[in-house]
Amino acid sequence: MDEDVDEHHFGIVFEGIVNEKLEDLDAVLQDLLLYWLPTGSRTDFCLNLAAEAECANSTILLMEARGLLDNAFEMLFKQINESNGDQQRFGTHAAVIWFTWNVIMVIGVVPVSMTT
Repeated sequence: MDEDVDEHHFGIVFEGIVNEKLEDLDAVLQDLLLYWLPTGSRTDFCLNLAAEAECANSTILLMEARGLLDNAFEMLFKQINESNGDQQRFGTHAAVIWFTWNVIMVIGVVPVSMTT
């Protein structure tokens, strides 16, 4: 029951931040999700808000947490292609996703953090 209350309250906060339409919204959401990712990724609510607000890195982070790896990689590759190889603007999360994908593909093991 407490998890449901936490999820509801986090959703209200997340939606409020998205509605602020901050210039660096994606970075603000990522910072928030660093601590609250298990709560924020329990449902698609925050994922849908981040995607609608065009917060690519937050959307990818939430997709990864929800186990939607194909969608996360598709979005990541689309962004990289649109930037003509300017991969630095995607920050370290892109590197983490890329590393995780390679671990899965090479040794066929899903990291423990992705199974909980």
